[in-house]
Amino acid sequence: MVVHPQQTVPNTLHTTQGDGRRHLRFCVESVTAGGTEKAGKAFSIRLDNLLHENARVEPETYHGGVFSGVSCHKIGDASDALRDSLRGVVSGNRHAAHVRAWTLWNRVRKVLSHAAVTTLSGARHFRADVENVVRHLKTSFPWI
Repeated sequence: MVVHPQQTVPNTLHTTQGDGRRHLRFCVESVTAGGTEKAGKAFSIRLDNLLHENARVEPETYHGGVFSGVSCHKIGDASDALRDSLRGVVSGNRHAAHVRAWTLWNRVRKVLSHAAVTTLSGARHFRADVENVVRHLKTSFPWI
């Protein structure tokens, strides 16, 4: 199969969309778990504003009310602002878990953003990064 290097590949696009949404949901769930449902709802409104202001994205009605693949990459690129929004709202340990989750996910996401030829070493690094993401999410967010 020959794929132009700048073409987004469908399977990886769907992975990006799913994980991007999950990370946003983890943020709201962490606020709710550490506080109240009302705090979670207030934070979700704040998160919506941050996504609009920092990533310049909004849910797309033609896409089932969720974010498109391009938007998910913009969200990942703006993840510093999202992580910072949790500071003081969740515990220090929970904030650190979110920082690590976004950092690990962004390494994987950037590889998934396009088709490219890779080396064996690059493939091994990617596999290790994916395993680290999964391990971290399972241990830091046990409800998933």
